[in-house]
Amino acid sequence: MLRFYLRNTLLSPAMIVGIIGLLSAMLVGMNFHNDLLYCYQYTISLGVTSFFIPVATVLPVCFMQKQMNAGNNIRYICLMRSSRRSFSGSALLSAVLSGMLIMLGAFLLFTAFCSINSVGHPYLGKGMFSYQTVFYDVLSEYPRMLYLLMGAVFTLNGAIWPAISLLCFAFTSSQYLALAIPFVVRTGMGYLMQSTGWFYLDPSQLLLKGVANQLPGGGIPYVLLYSAVVVLLCGFFWNYSIKSPAKKCQ
Repeated sequence: MLRFYLRNTLLSPAMIVGIIGLLSAMLVGMNFHNDLLYCYQYTISLGVTSFFIPVATVLPVCFMQKQMNAGNNIRYICLMRSSRRSFSGSALLSAVLSGMLIMLGAFLLFTAFCSINSVGHPYLGKGMFSYQTVFYDVLSEYPRMLYLLMGAVFTLNGAIWPAISLLCFAFTSSQYLALAIPFVVRTGMGYLMQSTGWFYLDPSQLLLKGVANQLPGGGIPYVLLYSAVVVLLCGFFWNYSIKSPAKKCQ
């Protein structure tokens, strides 16, 4: 079952569309600079990229569920000789991985694009954000490590939105709703948490472009915990929503 899900998400045309779409959003909100870290931080600071993330990263899981809904779900489960846990776990894992790979692919292509089109010789500098913490003071001496860390954080942001989209399919068979709801959640949470002062629940903080980078460990433990909680909660309710366990074919 896991191989089936991975093949139909990671190798689907929706992956390419997601990577190109997210890359386009990053390029729209960028400012060419020799400092690659500056280019990355500039494009995530404008909001175009962060708003498009919940759309681009859920495309593979929506595409997969569309294929599943085109036939008989119970027939698919039966043919795969899978248990309910295997079915739900495979769907969740493939969804999370597809979202993270879209983020990683867009980040790598963005880095390559900025390197090729930089005004002068590209380098890794201090960027545009002020990290006044011991964690980033140390990392600033190792710009390559800092840039890789930013890429890892960016990639991790692709985990939660496909999980939320998958959970939507527990209540609706419409791929359009499952595509739109993560964006609505991202936008609504952003405005609500900013207006109430609960900044650490704002999904935009997961890119470490705000107050979250002042947390212990530069905000990395915060990003890991936030992502893990969302994915596990979505996985739990997604598994619970599958009423009938898959039965083996006779």
